[in-house]
Amino acid sequence: MGNLYPSIQLKKIKKLLNFKDFSSFNLAITPFVEDLTFYHGRVS
Repeated sequence: MGNLYPSIQLKKIKKLLNFKDFSSFNLAITPFVEDLTFYHGRVS
């Protein structure tokens, strides 16, 4: 189950890399960073 999470996030990141506008990139990546912090907090 743990291996599934990063692969889903990688797909999200690849989509985010298509953003040309940096402010929309920031808006889009903030939830990802929060998700990642929460996920690692639960694991450790």
